[in-house]
Amino acid sequence: MGGQDGYAIDRLSYGSTTNTLMAGVHFSPTERWDLGLDLTWSSSDGKIDPFDLPAGDYMATHPSTMFDFSRTPEYSGLDVSRWDVSFLANFHINKGLYIGGRYRYAKFDDKQPYLYDTTGSINVLTGYLGWTF
Repeated sequence: MGGQDGYAIDRLSYGSTTNTLMAGVHFSPTERWDLGLDLTWSSSDGKIDPFDLPAGDYMATHPSTMFDFSRTPEYSGLDVSRWDVSFLANFHINKGLYIGGRYRYAKFDDKQPYLYDTTGSINVLTGYLGWTF
């Protein structure tokens, strides 16, 4: 395909995939207790396909505009994964009032950092008082 300036143009394309698996179980072992466990895993990757910007005649007459685009696909790379695990427990004090807590662990892995590495994990512990009516 030719551009308006007469140079050939290839369309840029970006490919990506994302996968997610989720599982959870919630149950009441007794009338007063509710327990739960939730697991989530996700993974994503993507990258722009290699491309060429041929403009030999133009760059020969304008050397200050020369730039090597061959490494551009490396800068667009995405390869991340995440684990998220949480456990919750509720204790029913009476028919409407309960007290509970939740523990959550999340781990994010950036396997192809570009500007900075965002790999890390977090632990969150939550307590609460609830009332149903």
